Amino acid sequence: MDAVLSRVDPSELTTRTRSHDFDIVRDSLGNGYGIGGGTAQAFGSEHSDDVFNPMGLANPAIDRLIEIGSAAATDAENRVAIRALDRALRSLRFWIPQWYKPVTTVAYWDVYDRPRPCPPLAWGHGLLVVRPDPRGRAAGGGPAALRRRCA
Repeated sequence: MDAVLSRVDPSELTTRTRSHDFDIVRDSLGNGYGIGGGTAQAFGSEHSDDVFNPMGLANPAIDRLIEIGSAAATDAENRVAIRALDRALRSLRFWIPQWYKPVTTVAYWDVYDRPRPCPPLAWGHGLLVVRPDPRGRAAGGGPAALRRRCA
């Protein structure tokens, strides 16, 4: 494979991205935990020329999965629809994983600790409590890096 890196100014990048005139571009497609209006805007055929659908995706199977997921009445139906949509989108291979890290690294003073049990989906911001010193001395010590996975 021969690759050529071309530097372009921000306005040209915007024009090329919106007109789908690129081979590869870095973007972030944030989604919620359910299928809703934003999902159709990012992946639906009706919005293939939308700025929120950078790949210009127009696929009837994806459209149908979005409809099914939007009509889901229960959490179980929603989960099935999300998994099916995820697998269908991955099969189209327009997405290249950029990075993955199974834990969140947080640095803080070692006088703080997380409450137990750790709340679901929490990584620690705003959830620190002062840990009592078992020796009865003033708390302190210095920064300590903590890597913990909330389960």
